[in-house]
Amino acid sequence: MTDAITKLADTLVRLNRAQHVARLGDYALDVRSGELSWSDMAYAVLGFVPGSITPSLHNFLLNVHPDDRNQLQENMGAAIAAVYIADQHGQARLPDLEYRVVHPDGSIHWLHSEAIADLDANGHVTHIAGTVQDFTCRKQIELQLQQAKQTAEHASQIKTEFLSRMSHELRTPMNAIMGFAQLLHQEALQPDQRDFVEEIDRASAHLLVLINELLDLSHLEVGKLHATLQAVNLLQVINETIQTLQPLMTERRIAIRNDCQHQITVLADPRRLKQILAILLTNAIKYNYPKGRVAISSQSISDVRLRLSITDTGPGIAPEKRALLFKPFERLGAEAGVEPGAGIGLALAKQFADLMDAELGVDSAPGQGSTFWVDLTMTPNSLNSDSSVDTPIDIMVENDTYKVLYIEDNAANQRVVEAMFRHEPSLSLLTAASGEYGLELAQHHVPDAILLDIHLPGMDGYAVLQALHANARTRDIPVIALSADAMPFDIDSGLNAGFIRYLTKPVRLDELMEVLLTTLHDRVNTRI
Repeated sequence: MTDAITKLADTLVRLNRAQHVARLGDYALDVRSGELSWSDMAYAVLGFVPGSITPSLHNFLLNVHPDDRNQLQENMGAAIAAVYIADQHGQARLPDLEYRVVHPDGSIHWLHSEAIADLDANGHVTHIAGTVQDFTCRKQIELQLQQAKQTAEHASQIKTEFLSRMSHELRTPMNAIMGFAQLLHQEALQPDQRDFVEEIDRASAHLLVLINELLDLSHLEVGKLHATLQAVNLLQVINETIQTLQPLMTERRIAIRNDCQHQITVLADPRRLKQILAILLTNAIKYNYPKGRVAISSQSISDVRLRLSITDTGPGIAPEKRALLFKPFERLGAEAGVEPGAGIGLALAKQFADLMDAELGVDSAPGQGSTFWVDLTMTPNSLNSDSSVDTPIDIMVENDTYKVLYIEDNAANQRVVEAMFRHEPSLSLLTAASGEYGLELAQHHVPDAILLDIHLPGMDGYAVLQALHANARTRDIPVIALSADAMPFDIDSGLNAGFIRYLTKPVRLDELMEVLLTTLHDRVNTRI
């Protein structure tokens, strides 16, 4: 008996120490009589010396923080009034509670309560036994983390807004620079003048690439970019990408051989896949020897995966440098050379591949060139697909002249588009420098298509679009956004609002004309 008493005493000592370390007290409540008892540690958790106050619900609630008191009373009342299903011991666990108490010295502490209840035959609570723990330190860390998260989210929002604004401010003058350079190409220039214009064209194109890459990189850092996977004709995307790189190929005297002859379809985001190919092919051209070669090939590496390879005849990459290839702003010493760049492209390509559940890698050795490859998921029966590659078609607008209204407040941008239209006799242009005046012209002339800027004095582009759709005379006019707001969410918002296309500045002459003529062609067919 003495040994049993000693063991019990030791157990109680250890229990008290454990409660003291954990800042954990216990209590018992007779629901019917209201009688409440606390352990010494429960007194301490509430901020009192053991025995200094009488345990009761009233005294307990007096010490609860005023902002938490009513809610805690409601939660306690609901927990006691509920009907429970008893376990094998005739008990049920009650909902956990979190609340603040105010100690006599004015300090505020966070408490966490857990409890089990004894039940009668009808599932009603008769007695409650529970614990109450001071977890103030943990709660403070949790609140600090929440605050840090909110601060980070706010900073991310400010960063996004800043990037969006800077993108707009940079693209607006870029539209004038690139637009007038394109127009000068169509003039009878002296050889040295044409060289100057080509330098302007190359420099502005490079600046635009840097702007786009920096924006994409910043969005990837905050998880704002996503990929929408769909069946994509791989050969078509390759051919379109090669077409855009023809000027660079000609300048560098690089030949590209495309050995991807199969009509293969892969699961990819077409825009992101084209960006990956453009980055890899641009690097294969830039970091190659004069009159070098680039080969594009594909091969199945499993029943569902395809490897697309881009091989160049350049100087190759040392093994110790390959690990740095896909890190932002790493140029592996190329910053000391003549090739422009910021070392962003491959980092973006790697991230775009990850978004599409693809894999990007490289095989290279000094003096043996480099092969960059991307592993993609094929669609079912991809290799047996009889789908054909879309080929460009000449769009003829069968009318003497079509009227296009351009609503734009920037005079330089107006002049660029006006000059572009002088080279397309089938189109005539009306211009308006405000949304209000643009609506008047649209109502009076009923143009066949409208080009609409977003940022306008007074009514913005969205308000103008809404007014056009609300008017029976203008609601059927196709409206194309032409804006320097080029962030992904800007484009999505514009298309969701009802623009039939969303073009971003700086816009190329061939792209603008293709969209306009396609739009007018479709409208003619719809009328027929």
